[in-house]
Order: sequence, then C-alpha cells, then structure tokens
Amino acid sequence: MSILMAMMVCCLLIHSLIFSIPLVQGWIVHTSPPNEHLLNRKSGENLMVVCSIEGLTFDTEPDASIDWYKYGHNRPIGRMGRVMTLTKGKALSKQIMFVKPTVDDSGVYRCAARALGGEMQEKSINISFIRAAEFVDAQREQHPQEGQDAEIVCHVSGDPSLEIFWQFNGNNIAEGGPRGYEFRDNNQVLFIPQFESEQDDGEYLCNAAQFSSFETLAINVTAYAPPEITVFEGPEFGRGYEGHSAQIQCQAVGKPKPEYKWHKNVDNLEEEIVASDKYLVENGLLIIHSLIPSDGGVYTCVASNVVDEKRHSINLTIFKRPRIKKMHNVTRERGDSVDLRCSFTGDGVIKAKWVHQGEEWTLEGDQQEVRSEEYTDKDDGASITTIKGDDTRESDLQNETANKDDGHFDKLKQEDSRTLLRAEEGAIVLSIESLGEDDAGLYQCVAENEAGSDRRSIYLAITHEPTITGHSDTQRALAGSTVELSCEASAVPDPVWTWSGPQGVIEADGTSRIIHSEGTFTKLMIAGTDESDYGTYTCTAENGIGSAVRAQIDVMQIFIPDTPSEVNCHEHIYPNFATCRVDGFSDADEGHRPTQLIFYYAKDTEVDRDFPWQFQAKNVTVPFAVGTAMRISGLEPKSRYTVRVQALNEAGESDFSESDFIETTDPWAPETPQVLHSECLKVCTLSWRHPNDHGSPLTSYRIFVREVLSEDPREIASDFDEVQLNADQTSIDLKLLKPLRKYEIRLVAVNDVGNSNPYMVILNTSEYTNEDQRGTTISSTRIILTVGFVLLFVLLVVDVICFATNRCGLLACFCINCLGRNISSSKGKDIERGSKSAESNRLLNEGRTEV
Repeated sequence: MSILMAMMVCCLLIHSLIFSIPLVQGWIVHTSPPNEHLLNRKSGENLMVVCSIEGLTFDTEPDASIDWYKYGHNRPIGRMGRVMTLTKGKALSKQIMFVKPTVDDSGVYRCAARALGGEMQEKSINISFIRAAEFVDAQREQHPQEGQDAEIVCHVSGDPSLEIFWQFNGNNIAEGGPRGYEFRDNNQVLFIPQFESEQDDGEYLCNAAQFSSFETLAINVTAYAPPEITVFEGPEFGRGYEGHSAQIQCQAVGKPKPEYKWHKNVDNLEEEIVASDKYLVENGLLIIHSLIPSDGGVYTCVASNVVDEKRHSINLTIFKRPRIKKMHNVTRERGDSVDLRCSFTGDGVIKAKWVHQGEEWTLEGDQQEVRSEEYTDKDDGASITTIKGDDTRESDLQNETANKDDGHFDKLKQEDSRTLLRAEEGAIVLSIESLGEDDAGLYQCVAENEAGSDRRSIYLAITHEPTITGHSDTQRALAGSTVELSCEASAVPDPVWTWSGPQGVIEADGTSRIIHSEGTFTKLMIAGTDESDYGTYTCTAENGIGSAVRAQIDVMQIFIPDTPSEVNCHEHIYPNFATCRVDGFSDADEGHRPTQLIFYYAKDTEVDRDFPWQFQAKNVTVPFAVGTAMRISGLEPKSRYTVRVQALNEAGESDFSESDFIETTDPWAPETPQVLHSECLKVCTLSWRHPNDHGSPLTSYRIFVREVLSEDPREIASDFDEVQLNADQTSIDLKLLKPLRKYEIRLVAVNDVGNSNPYMVILNTSEYTNEDQRGTTISSTRIILTVGFVLLFVLLVVDVICFATNRCGLLACFCINCLGRNISSSKGKDIERGSKSAESNRLLNEGRTEV
C-alpha cells in the first residue's frame, strides 16, 4: 500500500513539472518589403518597412519587444521626426517610416527583437535612396519657328544613372532616321531640322527613367510663324482729301495671329494711335475722320506676335480744299462800276463762280479751272505762289507760263453788256458797270476742288433814298399799358429815324419814351399810356438822298365791349347746329368792339330764372367779325335751346345779352362728304373726312365707280361698280382699275334718314396702276401651267410603264380600239409556250424518277 501511494505521488509530481515548465519554441525576425525592393528608392517618396517576430504569439510572449537602429547609432529610432517608428498590433511588429526621405537617409538599418525571457535576434537591411528625377523650368508649351531648326528642351535633374528618352505620337524617337532627329545635352534637347507644322506639330513626351521608375513631361509643340504683312492699302497716291475720311488697311499672316498697332511720326517721334472720335482702329484697319492739313505725315502699321513684328508705312499727304480770303462789303452809287474779287487758296485745280439771287457767273470749258494762290492777310500786293496738284505735269506749267507771257492768262466770260467775269491767278473777278438798285444784294463766291468747297459772301450796296418796307399794324392798347411800334426801311446809306405822335416830335426819355434805332430798323416803346398817347404816330426815314419817307401807325384805346344786342339764332333751323348773328356792334367804333363772342346755351327744360349760365350752360367761343354768321355745333335734333351771348376783348368781358332761342329739326340725310386727297400711282387712293351726320349717326359709305369711255363727245359707261364701307372708314384703295384709263368716282354718306348728295371726282390711272396685281396674276398663271405640265408628264410616264408591263392604260386602249392590234396575242402565245415547256419538263422529270 505504501508502495502504491509512493507511485501516485511520483506521478503527480511528474505531471506538475510537465505542465509548469514551458516548452522551448523557435522564432525569427522578418522584414518586409524584401531587401531588393529597398534599394535605389526615389527620394521624396514615402517608405515604410515592417519588422515582425514570426513563430510567437502575443499570448505566449507578451513581453516581446522590437527596436530599430541605424548603423552607427546606439539609440533606437523614436516615434517622432521624419524617420520614425510605429508599433503595429500587440508588440510583435514595428514599422520604420520614412517621410519624404532624402539621399542622406540611405544606410543600414537594424531591427533588434527580444523575446522568451531575454533571447535576442537581429536583422539588418540596406536601404538606399537616390535623387528623384525632376524637370527643371519645365516648358509644357514650346513654339519653334516654322521652317527653322527647332530645339525642344527638357532639362532634368536627378541621379547620374538617369536616362532620358523621347516619344512622339506614341512612338519612341530614334536619333537619325528620315526626319533627322538629333539628341543634344545628354538627350535633354531634341533637335528637329526644318520644323514643319504639318508633320511635326503635336505632343512630345520627355521621359526621365532611373532604375525601375520614370517621370514623364508632356510638351505641346506648335510651330509659330513671324508676322508677314500681305495687304497694305491706303488712299490712292497716298493722298487724303481735307474734310473727308482716309482709310488704311493693314493685314498680316502669322502664327499666332498677329496683333496690330498704328503709329504716327510726329517730330521724328512715333506716337501710338488710340481709338477715338478722330481715329477708328480696328483689327488692322485705320480710319482717320475729318481730315485736316495737320493729319498729313507718316503712318506705320506694326503687326506683331510672340515671334517677331513687321512694319509698313505710308506717307499720307492732305489735299487741301479751297479757302476763300475774307472779303469786305462794298457800297457804290448808281451808275458806278465795281470789281468784286474772290481770292482763294487750295490744292490742285479749283473751279470758282459768283452767285447772286439765283444767277451764276461761271467760266466756260477749260476756263473754269483756276490755279489757286497762297495768300496772307496782308494787302492785295502780297506775293503770289502757284500751287500745283500732285498730278500736274511739268508741261502744264510750261504751257501756263507761255499763255501768261502771251497775255492770255486772264480768261474772260461775256455775260450781258454790263457784267464781265475774268480769272486771275488764285482769284476770279466779277466786273459790273452802270450799277442800279437791282444789282444790290448778297454776292456769294463758291470755290471747289476734289477735296470740297468753300463759300463766302459779300454785300454790294447801291446808295438810294429810303423806302419803307414794313411797319406795325394798328395797335389796340388799354390805359396804362405799354405799346411797341416799329418801322423798317431799305436805304443806302442807313437812314436817320425820327418819331412823332399826337403831341408832336417824340424825344426819348429812357423811361416812358424809349427809341431804339439800328441801321434800317427803328422801334418806339411807350410805357404807361394815357388819354394823350392815343392817336396816330409817324416814323420818318431820311439819308440825304432823295426825300424823306414816312409811315403812319394808329394807336387805339380799348374799352370793355358793350352788352351784345340784336342777337338772332332762330332765323334758320337745322337738325344739329345753329347759325347766329350779332348785329348790335355794327355802329360801334373799333375800341368798343369785341374780338370774341361766347355763346352760352342750354335746353329750355333746364333753364329757370336763377339758372347759373357760366357754370352749367354749354358754351362755344368764336372770333367776332361784323356782319358774319357764327355757328354753334353739337346740338340735339328736335330740341329747343335758350341762348345768351357775352362779348370779350383785351379790356374785359361784357354782361350777358338778352335771351334768344334755337330750334332744331328732325335728323336729315348726311352732309356731302369732302374728299381731302386722291391720287393714282400703283393703286388709286381716296381719302375724306367724316361729314356732318345731320343728327343721325352714319351707318356706311357707298362708293360708285364707272369708266369714262371718251371725253369728246363725253361717253360714260352705263353701269356703276359699287363698294360699301363701314361708317368709321375715311380712306380706300381702289384696286382692279385698269391702267391709263379715266374713272368717275362718286362718294355717298349714308345714315338712317337717307343718302347724302354724292361727291364726284375724276381719277386718271397711271401706267403703273395695278402693276403688282397684274404681276401676281401672271406669276400665278405661270405656276398653274407649270404644275399642269408636270402632272401631265408624270401621267404619261406612268401610262407608258403600264402599257409596257401589263398591256393596260390609255395607250393600250388606243392600240386596241384605234389601230386594231391585239396586244394580248403575243402574250397568250408566250403563256401557252411556257405551259407546254413546263409540262415537258414535268414529264421528263417523272421519267427520270422511274428509271
């Protein structure tokens, strides 16, 4: 028993030892990625290397630790910085991380792991970083010059092991070959001889490769060409005309498209022209508006792009228009002679003439051409210089000099016996003898050349006695008011004016009597008129020639008009208007007469003793004239009105007159319409105004038209063509009238009572009348005929096809019935022949089958 107990104790001890002592396990240190992937890494490219313990688990070895060291450093790499470590999982792995590494980070790195109570294992790895390829001053757009040798540049910095290769359109570029490519500066420059955009434009790839990676720079290469001015057009002969516009067109080709600038040479300095009211600058076009002499000079077009610039210039000269020298008015006596001289300057040949009251004096033929003179504002003895146009030949100068030497330079034109026009160098002279008053007036000299014209006037005055040409009418004035009187005369020299009135000669005092005289005009102003100022005033003009002349002006005092009397509005009766006469002012003097009458009227049913006429009665104001009937419109038919009249003038208004009455009748037929306008061009047009409807509204208009067949003897078509119009129409276009005919037109207005008397007018149509309608008719006829012909042709084609295929249609019917041909016999034979052939084939086939 004791032996058994001892054995059990031993077994328990052995079991406890077995389970209390851990088993010895094998473990290793592993790094990832593999060593070959850690060499020649690009600098700047982040890297992470993992070191882990394989063969253990965290549950069996919770105290395991891992550290990273760089060769030559005893301290482990920490968790901060550009090169740092990071624990992953449960302490059985640790990463070393390189953030934007540099070449200096290259070296041997050691991963040291401790486990199983202190057991130590290490693994060293070599990590090398090389300088990454970098494009220096990368030019992604490059533009060689068309037709020139091109160098496509791709500068790269990086490790010495760097290799550069080029691609174009997906293909590698090899040195030499048909295109003659060359690589320069360690392949950083691609040389392309005689660059041609058609075959060489495109995207070039510059690839910088080192070890297992490469960088690519895409370069878009487009050939550029320098500007070339292909069009440069200015005014003919480089000449612009004063007052006109000059246009200079500059167009250039190049790549990219050239831009344009315009310069003008001013004092040997070029100034850029900018767009303004004076200059229009637009895409190579320069327009200079309203040329003046200072606009002359050298204008340069500059066409430029990024490659180069080209320039082209034009020397613009300004052809000056004539300028006439200032002239002074001339005064002569009757019977004298006068020379009216018109001197001028300008370029080229100048034509000049004198004009007076619609009459012209012009040199005839070649004599119209006068050479201008350069003048100054000195006296007429200034030196004279002949100005020649650009197109003048030297022979012309010689001929002109010869003519002058021969005494033929002055060119004459005979007008009447008193006038003579001659041309001198730079002037024309109009001579007039035996001057009379009819010769007085404004004389205008007109000079013109290719650039334009100029004109100046001179007044020729002939001394003569005064003649009153105008004065004020009778003046109506209130007491205390101001009156202005005026007179005007024709006289040379200017007359001396005097005024006289009811109290004798008037002397101006600057307050109540003011006289203003200037030349041939005078004015008298009387302020604060009273009883002594009314009467007749006389203006007198004299200038020492002949006798004085006078004009009389009446100044009349105005009073408030008397109350109107002898009012008669009932003598004549009408349906919707009345005529009134007021004869009570026939014997009144002008000062007591009204200028207007106001008629107040109201229906009898509305009027009583206290009726407020000014506020409730209708009224109409009409001008007053003695013995004239005045009309009141807008009345209602079959009505009776009470009428009162009030007189009005500048002084005020009178009291109301005694009452009179107006009676209106039943409505009448309308008044005859009045045609305002009628004409015949392409269409005959008639327009009129609405007539008085005489108390019954218009319902329509009727127009009757008939042709006048002949005038002598007069023969008219018996039948009228009638057109009815709405009552609101006031015009009509009479269409369908024949050209070059005469028509009688009658216009009638219609209301419920009846028709008005017709208004008749004769219209003569022109040769163009209804031209549009006739043209439309002809066009419509042509269209109808064309469509009919096309349809007939189509039907004929269809019928022929039916005849040819099925032996039917109109053509088949014609052959059978008219020609007696049996068009179906041949077809029947063909069918029969075909049936027999089919039957024979069937028998042969059956025989073969039996065999």
